[in-house]
Amino acid sequence: MSWFLFNALVILFFLWIIAKKYGTLLNPASLAGGTFMIQAVIAPLLFDSFDMFNEISRGSINYTSALSSVYFISFGTAFAIRCSPFKNLFRLLFRIVRPLNSKIRNSSLSDFGMLLQFVLLFLILMFASGAGLLWLTNSREAYQLHRVGVGVFWSLCQATLMLTFICVVLRKGKSYIILFVITCFFAVISLFLGSKGFVLTYFVIALFYAHFQVKQVSNKAIVLFGTCIFQVFFVIQLYQQGPASLRDSVLYFDFFRDSAEFLDRFKEFGFRYGQLTLSSFWDYIPRWLYHAKPFVYGQVIVDEMLFPGAAENGYATPGMMTWTAGYGDFGMLGVILYGLFDGFLVKGAYELFLDRKDIQSMALFAQIGLGSMFWGAPFPVFLVWLIFQIMLIRALSMFRVFPLFRFVLSAPSLL
Repeated sequence: MSWFLFNALVILFFLWIIAKKYGTLLNPASLAGGTFMIQAVIAPLLFDSFDMFNEISRGSINYTSALSSVYFISFGTAFAIRCSPFKNLFRLLFRIVRPLNSKIRNSSLSDFGMLLQFVLLFLILMFASGAGLLWLTNSREAYQLHRVGVGVFWSLCQATLMLTFICVVLRKGKSYIILFVITCFFAVISLFLGSKGFVLTYFVIALFYAHFQVKQVSNKAIVLFGTCIFQVFFVIQLYQQGPASLRDSVLYFDFFRDSAEFLDRFKEFGFRYGQLTLSSFWDYIPRWLYHAKPFVYGQVIVDEMLFPGAAENGYATPGMMTWTAGYGDFGMLGVILYGLFDGFLVKGAYELFLDRKDIQSMALFAQIGLGSMFWGAPFPVFLVWLIFQIMLIRALSMFRVFPLFRFVLSAPSLL
């Protein structure tokens, strides 16, 4: 109990420090803090109350809580200090790659073109997965059981829909009411992709846009918004034929328990001295390009120890605390390094967004700061995809200056 409360104090302390720095609670550290509060404080307290830790030792539970504190201290420190190395790298990248640095004024035609692209990708997903209309009638089942082998199309659907949302919001979201309607429209469409987390991301991005582009949102309203989002999550969970009881709902947040079980059985695993981190680079190679790509790599190696065959057989792999792979490689030092790296990376994307507030920077922030755009895509793959999309948006937007196209659009008013 004392370690859980210490975790809560650590999170609240850094949220206060970072909110003072940026002048608002609306920053990715607060989002991470809210997630960590659920994963490392509320969920384990409930697991303890319902006696759901099974045979995991109390020492492993306390150590898991202590490592969570170490990780968040490292993560929060990266935000609290002035240094921002990734922001400078992102600035340089945007300066070198012209499509990323261009001022894009999207049009209704480009927005429609993006939405049409999503529809085509969704149709491909329906047929390629073999699930067909199940994506419309029971998207959660389709997401859980029919995504193996077609994950790239699912991710492209999500990324394209999210980018379309960003484009429409930047062009049309001039008031709270309009912004809310646009957000609900895209969030409902996103339900057909089967992921609760991605649905809620639309409201989070809308809140960031509202605060920085429409009218500043007070910290009290931000806290209230976060509480509502948490409640909406459970509503969506029930809609998708989820849990029938509070105990079942708590089981969804098993990140802490799975990491505690990993530590409890760590003698079977042993330190891997970089294997988990380095093997993550398999993400860069699409399975359709190299069919021998292993199913088990990166943190999934840890999952395999606890749940053998889950990844290869297409079952959902368990979630674990963010620092688990770092500990598996280098112990507590790995936890600290993972925390600092994640903090500086997310901070860089957020501060670039604060400077630019355009399509490109919002997309980068959604991908890195929120982790909710092109799911599973390594950064170079995401970057190439974003460059292509920016070029497409720009090409479609140029049609509005063509005299013939303008004449066709104005023809009805001339009759």
